[in-house]
Amino acid sequence: MMDSFSLKRQVRLKILPIKIRMEQLFENLKKEQHKILRYILNNDVDKKRGLGLYTGIPGDILFLAQCYSTNKDQAILDRINELLDYCLENLQSGEYIYPIFSAGVAGFGWIVDYLIENDIIDKDSEEILELLDPMLFHEMNSLLGHKNHDLLNGALGIGIYFIKRRKYDYVKVLITYLDDNKIVNNDEVLWEVDKKNPDKRVVFDFSLSHGAAGILHFLIKCNDLGISKATCRGLIDGILCFYKNNLQDQESIGSYFPNLIDVDSYHLDKKNKVMSRLAWCYGDLGILYTILNAAEAYEDKILEQDILKKLLITSGRVEQEKTLVYDAGFCHGSSGNAFIYHDLFLKTKLPEFQTATEYWLDRTLSYKKESEEGHPHYVFIGGTNSEELENCDNLLEGLIGIGVTYNYVLNPELPRFKDGLMLA
Repeated sequence: MMDSFSLKRQVRLKILPIKIRMEQLFENLKKEQHKILRYILNNDVDKKRGLGLYTGIPGDILFLAQCYSTNKDQAILDRINELLDYCLENLQSGEYIYPIFSAGVAGFGWIVDYLIENDIIDKDSEEILELLDPMLFHEMNSLLGHKNHDLLNGALGIGIYFIKRRKYDYVKVLITYLDDNKIVNNDEVLWEVDKKNPDKRVVFDFSLSHGAAGILHFLIKCNDLGISKATCRGLIDGILCFYKNNLQDQESIGSYFPNLIDVDSYHLDKKNKVMSRLAWCYGDLGILYTILNAAEAYEDKILEQDILKKLLITSGRVEQEKTLVYDAGFCHGSSGNAFIYHDLFLKTKLPEFQTATEYWLDRTLSYKKESEEGHPHYVFIGGTNSEELENCDNLLEGLIGIGVTYNYVLNPELPRFKDGLMLA
């Protein structure tokens, strides 16, 4: 059963020539991007949002830095510096501080390094990072002591910061931990994840945000940089075998991979076949995109072509019941899908990815709501409780994630930033 939005869009695509369709879409994106920019330049800052790149003020700074790189507007630069001052006040006060990448200091450190790297702020600002490095290394080891190697909310996210900082000795500690704590199952390499829920569920997690694809992403980056390369290669090979051995029949089940599998069930070979959503965080899109990066890094053309074929099939998943997409956010919503398919189109020039990009951008625009004066509103659904979020302005689940996607579609030559989204 096709949802009404999909049906309306297919009819419209048959009527409008491609050139006219793209021109209209781009005009709509420019208008919306400008509204978001104007709002971020003028809204009051909520200090309680904290220091994380995904949930806090640094997400706003990333969006503004992208805008500044295209037009060098002094008002944007002034706002970037103002928001940095708010972050430093938070850091000095000790309030709302966590070490993690998504919602804490590692994310703030990443954006400061990004701004220095792109000559948006003075290189003297590196003094801040030199103070943060030993603290974050201590916190990283503490997280490892609690077996928290999560990419967004654990030690690996801090590792992403250290990769950007070129602190490769710190990164080696993470690789050693992963090697020492791996579970070898025939040709597979796996890591247990404790979901910390009431039923004390320990699982093997497939996702980019919290599971095996996130570990794969981290190890690909380390391997490319020549950090503990032999160890990384062995772990990468084992993860790829894990995905190969757990491939589902997409046609009958709805997705190539589930979200997770209970450890006990896995060892008993009692694997439930479950459809996962189509998204950056969980499901086929984030997983296959990461495996594609591995294939490209290894120059494995057979694997690359196989994964591209699967990604092309995912581009045909559009009905709501087949994607489980209910909102406009980046994490598990339409704008994150638009971002990834646009990136795939830039890589491959395959027209199916361009069509998918247009679809998910249209879908994002369809989630617009009546706005208060000066505040763009979209439908945002929280990932933890599946309830609609009011006035969500962050990168992960809110307005900034949409703005970053619009910026990337409108300006594909933006300075490199995808590593902050775990996509490069």
